[in-house]
Amino acid sequence: MCLFTTFLRWVVITPYNFLLYNMNPHNLAEHGIHPRYLHFIVNLPLLFGPLTVLIYKKLLHLSVLLWRQEKFHRSYLPFVMLFIPVILLSTFPHQEPRFLLPVLPLAVMIGIEQIQEKSKLKKLFVCSWLFFNITMTPIYGFLHQGGVIQSLLHIQKDLKSGTSLYNINDKFVYHRTYMPPHCLLLSKTSKSQILDIQGGNIQHFLKIVPKRLSKIKDFQENKNSSNIYVVTPSAFVDELRENGVKFTTVNVIYGHLTTEDPPNVATFSNSSMKHQDINIETIKEFLNQMTLTYH
Repeated sequence: MCLFTTFLRWVVITPYNFLLYNMNPHNLAEHGIHPRYLHFIVNLPLLFGPLTVLIYKKLLHLSVLLWRQEKFHRSYLPFVMLFIPVILLSTFPHQEPRFLLPVLPLAVMIGIEQIQEKSKLKKLFVCSWLFFNITMTPIYGFLHQGGVIQSLLHIQKDLKSGTSLYNINDKFVYHRTYMPPHCLLLSKTSKSQILDIQGGNIQHFLKIVPKRLSKIKDFQENKNSSNIYVVTPSAFVDELRENGVKFTTVNVIYGHLTTEDPPNVATFSNSSMKHQDINIETIKEFLNQMTLTYH
């Protein structure tokens, strides 16, 4: 048993780690608990767009086939291989769209098969598929969490150049962003330099940051020469200010969208309802919310 436990500590087995992480009640409470149907109702359409319609069409055909007790055709095999993982993932209370990315090739196979069939809706599907991809490419390819990589590259460039802005003892606290890849700092101390706080409200943030910093040995030894930089979506900045946290904004990176803290669309839409021409300041305020700020 000890040998097996030691083996698991040294060898990374992704499915095993996934099970352990999502079976931990503390992790579920921290990241959120979702309804079991979320993958089928929200995440599949969000990732695959019009392909989801073809997938559910295939599901209907398969249901009719099973109802009539007809012979199972091998053309349904990709569909079965797609749905079994989705069903298994739906048993976990925490569900995110990225969990479904491995089934994308199977979804494309099903879509190609459906397109090859002669249908009056073929042209409509192709147009909707193109529109979906053209629309989602800038959102998921560039805007969504886009500031995380840019911020790390900026920090790494500054550390490498040896300017006075950052030093090797500084700590960079990432909050309400996806996990920042430590390797981009190109530093042996990157694991202790970057603190990934993940999500949570302002109370959680103010409680967990001092706790995490107290466990970092080099920070305790170099407190006088260390600065703490918080990298967070601009939507969180007002919460910090309202809770009496004093800070100075160091840099603002435009082109960062996080669906967990989306920009306030009401700011934009209310102005457009009152005026035929949208105020430039309103657009600026709206765009300022789609930024990643570190201070």
